[in-house]
Amino acid sequence: MRIGTCVIDGRPEPVVFDPAGRAVPVGDLVGGPGLYGVLTLIERWDDLRPRLARALGTDRSPAATSVAEIDRLGAWLPPVPRPGKILGVGFNSPVFAAFASSVPDHPPFFSSPGSALVGHRQPIRLRPSFGLVHPEPELAVVIGRQGTRIDPAEALDHVFGYTLIDDVSAPGLRAGDTVVVPGSMAGELDRRHSGRPRAASGFEHGDMRVTYHLRAKGTDSFKPCGPWIVTRDEIPDPDRLGITLATGDDVRIECRTERLIYSVAEVIAHASDHHTLFPGDIIHVGTDITGTHTLREIDYQHRIGATRTIECEAIGTLVNEIRTV
Repeated sequence: MRIGTCVIDGRPEPVVFDPAGRAVPVGDLVGGPGLYGVLTLIERWDDLRPRLARALGTDRSPAATSVAEIDRLGAWLPPVPRPGKILGVGFNSPVFAAFASSVPDHPPFFSSPGSALVGHRQPIRLRPSFGLVHPEPELAVVIGRQGTRIDPAEALDHVFGYTLIDDVSAPGLRAGDTVVVPGSMAGELDRRHSGRPRAASGFEHGDMRVTYHLRAKGTDSFKPCGPWIVTRDEIPDPDRLGITLATGDDVRIECRTERLIYSVAEVIAHASDHHTLFPGDIIHVGTDITGTHTLREIDYQHRIGATRTIECEAIGTLVNEIRTV
């Protein structure tokens, strides 16, 4: 089943898509407009799913809205408009790992604020001062059941469904928020802290580099997400999905989730070792960014006014225009 969030009669409403592909407000099917938010829907899914399925099997066409009409109205919102947290996985690509001087033995995470989310057909908003801005098309997991220290063998049981995210990234903003302390200063740094010189931690691999990703990954509109959530039962193996990204008619990135270093289950399990996962939380799992174009050739700053399309056969198509503000 496909679950989305749209503006219906001026109010954000979770919707399900009927067999004809039209959006039907959940409240119209099981209880009344405004009664259910998407987080409530996810939390009560075991109870509501059979009721929704039965209701969709009846003639409810007067309450349905076509996708074309939602597009026209600009009524798409992120499928989960206000997730408790958004976690991303860095360096899940064997291509990058092969060139790194050191890599962790587990998925490294970063987080983004909910304000970075925009929905399908909503613009990615850039400023020239951001510098190079490139896409990272990724599979995203929406958590359906609370868990902590989850066993990898049980991790997919905690999934509500899957969607798409463009992990828009600005290397210049990342560089601007990176602090480098030379390894030659390690002893002096520790002496100033403790009053006696010794081998300071954090310099095991040479210079200490500390990077803060909030602007580079979490600026407003840097997390296009959608168009909807496809429930877990319709995607039995999230580690066998192909994702493409195109600007205009030019396919610029092709990636497959089976090429990632860490499986979806491993990502979820490791995240839960440190962060309790709640219904509605979003984890995007990384990309291998395979293709024939360099990052500068896929720079969004050179595509202002163009439409970017991310497609996954099992999920759908996420479309966003690139604009300058």
